[in-house]
Amino acid sequence: VMAVAAGRDVNAAVEALRESDAREIAAISKQVEALQSRLASAKKEKARLQEGAAGGAAGSPAALLKTVSDLIAKGKDLQERGELDDAYPILKAALATAEVAKGPMAREVVPALSSLAELQVARRREEEAIGLLKRAYTVDKDALGPDAAEVGQHLIGLGSAYHQQGKLE
Repeated sequence: VMAVAAGRDVNAAVEALRESDAREIAAISKQVEALQSRLASAKKEKARLQEGAAGGAAGSPAALLKTVSDLIAKGKDLQERGELDDAYPILKAALATAEVAKGPMAREVVPALSSLAELQVARRREEEAIGLLKRAYTVDKDALGPDAAEVGQHLIGLGSAYHQQGKLE
């Protein structure tokens, strides 16, 4: 650096920078290729899941939604028995499965969102519950319109979660 500042070895410094840039570009190119490969793989898996065979074959959206219903029922059962920490991963899996089956903003994710929000209120994690209820509200409002009863239920849940949160602070 001092030699370059003094006007010496400028060509060597420029060559070192070029080599460094070439190494960085090669490394970034490899990372981009790996990400593109992962993206292509994920797109194939998504297409496979969405295509699924008719009649609820394993991996089809219908089969996945049946799994979601089963997971929600199991999570609610555990919650009713007071096993809140055991219910959490099950309801989280129900939400993830619904998102895979229909997409993160599809109406089919609302039951999982609502169930997980109820659990979070019971676990005294109102902030998480509020986020889940806001998302459920948005999905239902977009799908059903702002005057739908389901939308009102989310607002009631939000009010309760905010009220519980206020009690704890």
